[in-house]
Amino acid sequence: MSSLILKGRNVRLRPPCAEDADERLVLGTNAEIAEMYGVNREDIKPITRETAVRWVQGIADHPHA
Repeated sequence: MSSLILKGRNVRLRPPCAEDADERLVLGTNAEIAEMYGVNREDIKPITRETAVRWVQGIADHPHA
């Protein structure tokens, strides 16, 4: 099965890959965004490599990914 990549002028959509975990780790955690999703500021923890890998895997496993 080949991977479909959709490209536009300002966007490129592709399936997730292992390297995305590194990029997610670099982004870190933004407290304001976490709060918008209902996370209490005191409960926000820094993202770890393991968390970033699980995040990417969760996207890859999603039926509409």
